[in-house]
Amino acid sequence: MNNTLFVTGLQRIGIVVFWFACLLGFLYAPALLRVFHQERSLTIFTWPTILDPQYLQKFEKETGIKLYITYYESNQELFSKLQAGSASGYDLILPSDFTVKLMIQEGLVKKIDHSRLDFFSSLNKNLMGHYFDPNNDYSLPFFWGVYGIGINKNYFKDKPLPKADWGLLFNAQKEGYRVGMTDEAREAILLAAFYLFGTIDITWSPENVDKIIALLTEQKKTVEAYTESRSEYLLTSDAVPVAYALSTDIYKAQAEYPQLDFLLPDAGSFIFIDSIVIPKNTTKDDMIYQFINYLYGTASLEHHTNLYGFCSPLEGAVNNTCSYQFDKLHFFENVVPQELVNKIWITVMSKN
Repeated sequence: MNNTLFVTGLQRIGIVVFWFACLLGFLYAPALLRVFHQERSLTIFTWPTILDPQYLQKFEKETGIKLYITYYESNQELFSKLQAGSASGYDLILPSDFTVKLMIQEGLVKKIDHSRLDFFSSLNKNLMGHYFDPNNDYSLPFFWGVYGIGINKNYFKDKPLPKADWGLLFNAQKEGYRVGMTDEAREAILLAAFYLFGTIDITWSPENVDKIIALLTEQKKTVEAYTESRSEYLLTSDAVPVAYALSTDIYKAQAEYPQLDFLLPDAGSFIFIDSIVIPKNTTKDDMIYQFINYLYGTASLEHHTNLYGFCSPLEGAVNNTCSYQFDKLHFFENVVPQELVNKIWITVMSKN
């Protein structure tokens, strides 16, 4: 009996050790793998669809600098990995705006030497000086776009096209259709607050929180799927006629599916800026600045904006899909504690 208990205990300890080792490997893989990398190399941490690995081979051939690219699927994943490993193992990171602020606060990034950037004076001033890095000491705006509403015009062919309004997402039950909604809890909550109060800068009182929960719970009855990355699929498959969407996703899909359209609500919307930051622990500054200047070169920007549908960070590079009124665009700032985000979302998701 004692031997059985002993063996069982060892097995349990082994399982715990195994999963703990997996967790450490997940968090510290970049630093561990770096010992196998070429000396002249850079390790980049980025979204899956923002840099084209095949195009970047041109940089490798021209410079002899090997690029190792790893990906993250969410800003939460990005920040947890960086926080656990103090951003070790990476030479360049491309986070979204609110994550930049967290990285600066945690001391995970170093200041950028603007004098080493060939393009700095050409950056779009509308993308500079925002809440997450007021002087752009630590970040450079790279690709950007806006959040809005994607629609399938075929659904509305026998009726006038709808007015650009967030009510398309929140009043679908009255209109008799289903919608696609973001699966990012913080965005959904702040979007609901914006729709209800005209701003996200509210007092997060129990009364206001209850109103947001009520709105999202009522909307849930019409949500076909909570997803941000597959909004165009929901629309093109006729699963929904209306979906919360990124401008970049809809514009890319329009080439094959001209029945899609992107609406920017008249009341205003939200912008995202994916920035470039340099981790504090990297010592490869010369190669980093060489690569950054390459990324912001005319040929590179044209290739990536055409391929992925993003808007260019440079002045004078605005096209008809990026002609937005910046005074009507806001950021999904960290104005609500994460604990409250979790509480609201769990409450909404648990209700029938």
